[in-house]
Amino acid sequence: MNPHSYRAPWSIKTFLKTSGYVLALILLTSPLYCLADSYLLVKSGEGEIYTRFAESLRTFLATIDKTNTLTIRYPKDVTATPQSSDIYRYDAIISAGIEASMAVSSLNFKKTILMTMIPKESFETLGESKKLSCSKNCHIIFLGQPVERQLRLIKLALPNTKQIAVFGSKNYIQLINEISKSANKFGFTINSILVSDENSVLTALNQNLTNTDVLMAIPDPTVFNRYTARAILLTAFHQHIPLFAYSKSFVRAGATLGIYSSPEDVARHVSALLTHRHQNPGMQQVMYPKYFTININQRAADALNIAVPNIQYLESKLKAYEK
Repeated sequence: MNPHSYRAPWSIKTFLKTSGYVLALILLTSPLYCLADSYLLVKSGEGEIYTRFAESLRTFLATIDKTNTLTIRYPKDVTATPQSSDIYRYDAIISAGIEASMAVSSLNFKKTILMTMIPKESFETLGESKKLSCSKNCHIIFLGQPVERQLRLIKLALPNTKQIAVFGSKNYIQLINEISKSANKFGFTINSILVSDENSVLTALNQNLTNTDVLMAIPDPTVFNRYTARAILLTAFHQHIPLFAYSKSFVRAGATLGIYSSPEDVARHVSALLTHRHQNPGMQQVMYPKYFTININQRAADALNIAVPNIQYLESKLKAYEK
């Protein structure tokens, strides 16, 4: 045999080529290798908040991986034929709103479920009546803000505050008690007033706002609704009391300051949870939105002769506390 014509069975070229195949196989079978995910969003309706949430969630998921897909359906679509449906092929299901969450909770879905835009009080009421349940693989992002975040914002924005008035019906007594319990941490005294119906709201306001520094609105529809909101704002303004609100529309209407989580804020939180769900097996089952928006009605603040720090300062302080 000619020694110069001998060719080793494993040449460098063959070795590198084969090694490349092996490496690719390892990557494909490794848990670190992440294929694109397909998600199902069940939304309660066509309202603006649901539309904005869906559009933002799609954008956030595509930013993380442009091959991620988001399919949108409605409650009737997932409850019509749940056993024969193709919904079980998705990597996770997200629901937006109470009706959608009730529909999703009836499914025997074993992978991640994220329920969003549900008031805590509604969740507790529906849970007691067995109309909405949340298994171990289910996680809930409540609609609203944690009490301490709200009180801390009042402390930062209105540092001279000592006495806060909170009005609510018996349906929200648990939230009012939670506010009262947390207030001591910030040096506040809570004047909690229970009203039986919306007809007694103005009388209660006029009788109980003496020595009040801030009127804190809570999302109790018995007290704060479209029929009472303007009268509450005017009463507080005439008594030179700033109103702390829970929505953008309330601040726009005349409340001095407010904090809320927009549909975009919630979508950002959901996309982060979905992306890291495999690396975070201890994800909280119930939580409030991580991201939030602060609004200031500068005209109302000026009219009350109140100097409120700028939004960037307030946001940075709150985020620093919550890290």
